[in-house]
Amino acid sequence: RDFHKPVACSPLDPAMDGKLVHLSCPLTGQELLGESQIGVPNSVFGIQLRSSMEAYQWVLERSGEDRNGEQTQRWVTRWSSSYSEGQGPDSSSSSSSSSSSSSSSSSSSSSFSQRTNPPLNTRTWYSSDVQLGSTTVDEAAQIKVGDFDFPDGLKSSVLSYTTINPTCAPTQAARTCPTGVSASGNYLYYRYNYNSAGVNDEVGDLRRTFTLGTADFASVLAQQEGGQLIPWKSPYDSDYTIFLAAGTEQSADDLFTAAEESNYTLTWLLRVGTFFFTVVGLFCIFSPLAELADLVPCVGPMLSGLVSTVLCAVSCAAGFMCWLIVVGCAWVIYRPWIGIPLLLAAIAIGVFLCFFRANHISQQQAEAEAGGGQMMPMDGSGYNNGGGGFNNGGGGFNNGG
Repeated sequence: RDFHKPVACSPLDPAMDGKLVHLSCPLTGQELLGESQIGVPNSVFGIQLRSSMEAYQWVLERSGEDRNGEQTQRWVTRWSSSYSEGQGPDSSSSSSSSSSSSSSSSSSSSSFSQRTNPPLNTRTWYSSDVQLGSTTVDEAAQIKVGDFDFPDGLKSSVLSYTTINPTCAPTQAARTCPTGVSASGNYLYYRYNYNSAGVNDEVGDLRRTFTLGTADFASVLAQQEGGQLIPWKSPYDSDYTIFLAAGTEQSADDLFTAAEESNYTLTWLLRVGTFFFTVVGLFCIFSPLAELADLVPCVGPMLSGLVSTVLCAVSCAAGFMCWLIVVGCAWVIYRPWIGIPLLLAAIAIGVFLCFFRANHISQQQAEAEAGGGQMMPMDGSGYNNGGGGFNNGGGGFNNGG
């Protein structure tokens, strides 16, 4: 935060080149957009115009499981942003799907008796702008924030998108709708069966929505280079950059705080996630041992559960130690006062595990030795415990001497 310098919207100050600057200025350069797009109103004024197009088609979806537990599928018709020409319940590509069943949803037109997705490029309305999915179809040539060129990489941070209603009225549309194209509500429909008077959705139809991105103001934290705004690189680490913007008037502290809060949430998600997957990964590596224990006759399931519990505890301890080592090594480079304690904690856990194992082994050896000392001779000579007597050959037992 100590590196940034406030600058005026106009004029440019060459002395600030190469420095991290903060500015809050109006945006200029908005244009009329969509003049080449079918159905876009002729009054659309903004920075970016996006289009989202879907196709009404046959789609194979999962419907559940049968009595044998096998997955079942069925063909249904619905809107989708990706198109599979020729796919359908009666097409040659679906003949191998023996488990699929036909949906009750079908087209009423005899043109679709084969129930396949027809090609789109045979329609009169087909053109290069017919693209499924979400795309940017028009954009203002040059947006400025004050006297600076507003960078494309920050547009998504400041733009506010609204859906516009398309129109086919000749006096309102930027481009007249051809035969087969109609507007209704938020959608512009491209009807495959364009000779039909009906308005029901049919396989082969397309529908399109337009969203307009606008912004009137921007606050930016970036490096000044002439009239350009580029990512600022930290003098301590070139991989650390600052390139921030907001669509409202905000101070530099506000932009820094918002970025820190976003980084804080992501950082803790990554920390918890990496620890969890480290433990799970180690448990998966050792889990076959529990399956081997399950093979023991009679007591196999009990042993398997016991082994799984032990493996879970070992995986948590070992995973935590490994996680601390990796995180500690990373922190040692940037913040030693955090990294060194983490490494010491990992070493302490390792020492504790080694001590626990050594103590457990020594206890087993002691028990084995104690058990060996109490073993009874099998030659009938007897065993004397503290001056008493034990006669295995038909005598008596003397516990008092």
